[in-house]
Amino acid sequence: MSKFLSIFICFFNIIFSENNTYILIHGTWAQEAGWYRESGDFFDTLSCVIDKTDEIISFSWSGECFESARRVAAIALVKLLEKEQKKNKKIVIIAHSHGGNVVLHALSYMQQHCVKIFIDAVFLLGTPIFHNYESKIFAVHVLINIFSFGDFIQPVFGLFKRIIPENKNIINISIAITGKEPAHNQLYHPLLAYYIPELLKKFKTMDHDYKKLYELNLQHHTPPEISEKNYEKRLLEDQLFHEYLLSHLLWGPEEALYFLP
Repeated sequence: MSKFLSIFICFFNIIFSENNTYILIHGTWAQEAGWYRESGDFFDTLSCVIDKTDEIISFSWSGECFESARRVAAIALVKLLEKEQKKNKKIVIIAHSHGGNVVLHALSYMQQHCVKIFIDAVFLLGTPIFHNYESKIFAVHVLINIFSFGDFIQPVFGLFKRIIPENKNIINISIAITGKEPAHNQLYHPLLAYYIPELLKKFKTMDHDYKKLYELNLQHHTPPEISEKNYEKRLLEDQLFHEYLLSHLLWGPEEALYFLP
């Protein structure tokens, strides 16, 4: 059976399945965090708004701040995805911080090893994006990369970027929650969980331009608003600012700013 036929059959099964499996993934040093677990505010809010037949899974990994740890976690995630796909449910992944890089490594692993899994949607929340990230993400219907300019952790002093390079499967979105740009650990706000089902429908049917950036505004008791936004200049200024912070820490305030491209 050809790879394309296998992907088509998998896609056909996903389209005609009625239920979702939501997989929540924590970030670095956050294995014991509550938001992605039962009784956590994000988990419990999501469980209240999804269908009764849907399922939520908390995926835990070491949380160590090493690339090798994220790659090990990625293989474990692929094994979980293989198991969940047999239930004939649509798979939705919501990952925070470096938990998102666990997902991206899993997608790359699936591509390299021809693992036949189709994921309906991936939400990345404040994931530090590698400068050289070039995965084609062929196994995902839509990947929603959510970032905030109020998040000073994600860029890691300019070593990482906020957005994923242009790809037709991807929507890059700056988020505001109740009128404010959230900090890193506010990106898994329960208000986002509340609107996840509605956002899924919007994003999967949204006629978006993957070359453009978007803005998502979330307010209590108000439908989420998604609009185009020109953030190119602000992203450049933001990147230079974080690179300057690193330069300041390493060489002091009087040194000129020299940084890897």
